[in-house]
Amino acid sequence: MNLRAKKLFGGLLIFVIIAACHIEYAAGRARGEGKTKSSPVLYWEDAAAPKIHVSDDLLARGDQLYHMQCALCHGASGEGNGSASLFLGVKPRDFTSEGFKFRTTSSGALPTDEDLFRTVTVGFPAYGMPGFHYLSEEDRWAIVHYIKTFKKDFKDAGSPEVVDLGKEPKVTKELITEGREIFKQAGCHACHGVTGRGDGPSSATLKDSQGQPVLALDLTWGGIYFKGGDRPRDMMRSFSTGLTGTPMPSYLDSGFTKEQLWALAYFLKSLSSDIHKELE
Repeated sequence: MNLRAKKLFGGLLIFVIIAACHIEYAAGRARGEGKTKSSPVLYWEDAAAPKIHVSDDLLARGDQLYHMQCALCHGASGEGNGSASLFLGVKPRDFTSEGFKFRTTSSGALPTDEDLFRTVTVGFPAYGMPGFHYLSEEDRWAIVHYIKTFKKDFKDAGSPEVVDLGKEPKVTKELITEGREIFKQAGCHACHGVTGRGDGPSSATLKDSQGQPVLALDLTWGGIYFKGGDRPRDMMRSFSTGLTGTPMPSYLDSGFTKEQLWALAYFLKSLSSDIHKELE
C-alpha cells in the first residue's frame, strides 16, 4: 500500500475513531463528566486556555484519557506504535524520542505546554489526528501533562523561550513579488516545486528523522492541509521555528530576515487564495 493510499484508508479509520470518541464523550456527559467544553477551533495558534498546573489527580486523569483517546494510534507507551498506526500515511508521534513539529519555540526546542494544548485541541484532521476540542479544558490539560511523562527531556526543561515573529506587515503586490524571489533564494522549490505543488526534484526522496518517507506539502491546497494553519502568520511561525524531525528547517537560522520571511509567507498565501485580486 503506497503512502497516499494509506492516507485515504487512514482517513476512514480515523473517522471511525472520532465517532467512537464522541460516543464515549457522550457517555461521560451522561455520567456528569466533562461539563464544560469549547467550540471547535480552526487555527492551531488560536486554541488557548488558562493553564492548569500538574497534580497527581490530573496525571491520573490524563493516564485514563490517554489510554482511552490516544493510545490506539500513539501506543500505550507513547512510542507511536498503536494498532491503528499501521494504517496511517503519517506516522503518529513517538513521544519518547521524536521532536515536536508544531511549536512556538526555536528550532529543535521542546514545545511549551500551551503548544501541546493547542495540538490536543485542534488536531490535524486531514492527516489522521482528530482534535479533542469536545473534551473539557481540564481534560485536555490532563492529556498534555500525561504526554510529557513519556519524554525525559521535559522533566528539567523549564519554560522554553517563544520565538519572536516580528510585526506583521501590510500586504502589498510588491511584498508578494519579493516573497516569490525569497521562495527561489531559499530553495523552497527543491521540495515544493516551482509552482508550489509539492513536486520538486527532492520531493520523492524526503524522509523524517525516523527514516520514514514524507510528502512535500502542496502549497496550493491551503485550508486544513496546512497543519499549523494557512494564514500568513501561521506560515511565518513555521518558517521561524522549523518543523523539528522533518526536512523543513528554520529559515531564521538560515540567514533570512523576519521581513523577508513575512514576504515569503504572503507569497505562499497567494498560491492558495485570491489575495492578488483583493489588492486590485
